[in-house]
Amino acid sequence: DLETNLYDNVLGGLDDAIKTTIPADGAYYIVSADKAGDLTITVSSTNKDKKDNKVPFSSTHKITFDAIDLDKPMVLDSGVVAANGTITVEVTDKNLDTVKTLVTVSDINDHGVIKAVYTDGKYVAQVGNAGIYQVEVLGVDMADNRQRFNFTRKMGEGGSTLEDSLVAHGSYVVDGMFSRHDFKDIDGAFDWVYTRGETMYQLNAKDSTDVSAFKWGEVTDIKVEDKNPWYMVKLTGTAGTADAKGKYGWVLVDKAGRTFKLSNANDNGTFMFSKALYVKGTITGSNVSFAKR
Repeated sequence: DLETNLYDNVLGGLDDAIKTTIPADGAYYIVSADKAGDLTITVSSTNKDKKDNKVPFSSTHKITFDAIDLDKPMVLDSGVVAANGTITVEVTDKNLDTVKTLVTVSDINDHGVIKAVYTDGKYVAQVGNAGIYQVEVLGVDMADNRQRFNFTRKMGEGGSTLEDSLVAHGSYVVDGMFSRHDFKDIDGAFDWVYTRGETMYQLNAKDSTDVSAFKWGEVTDIKVEDKNPWYMVKLTGTAGTADAKGKYGWVLVDKAGRTFKLSNANDNGTFMFSKALYVKGTITGSNVSFAKR
């Protein structure tokens, strides 16, 4: 049963202030401003103690009104760069919402979609393969201003592709192997056990504290019966290169030598991969090397 009062939003009087009394049963007020700046709210009252003495009370709170943001996010053609197996997109806005802004890259040949990751002020998608890519951007800022952009980029010019980097690197040490295993009562997409040396891990384990893309959880007493494991290779390149190390800096190789690049993760935790790279991996013991196919 609170009272709502609407007052003119133009300050006036000798002290440039609006004054009003507050009813004994309380009230609330909606404060607005038509321009940016600071507004100070002061509440003063006089209460009485048990001996009927007057006790003054005062409290002050400052509200800062920001300027209304009507500017939409922007992406310049020069801000979309394809080089070294990576597509980088710069979305500019002083109040950019980096979570709601979405940048996706798709290979026009097979329509595989990669969701770019916001890294050091830019959206980065590691595509690896040479080819032609469609880049779609939905820019969103904190005021929910939105704008869409579409670009086409050709990979394979002006730098090495991931295939080039894998071949030039020479032998890699296999980090571990993914094998199928039924963990019961979980999504079948996560029915994988990872073997690294003598230790085994469950993918996307429920109680995992691992901060990597895989959310490993160590498991024991697992019998692996899968005869067709996937070999995991950790990339070692520097940031911005086609074989950059990092959260998604991995390639997977099957027993036939087919090789895929881990590119991102879906919202449900499953993974996105590139199409098969134009290399063949050869497993020799605990090592793998690559050659163009």
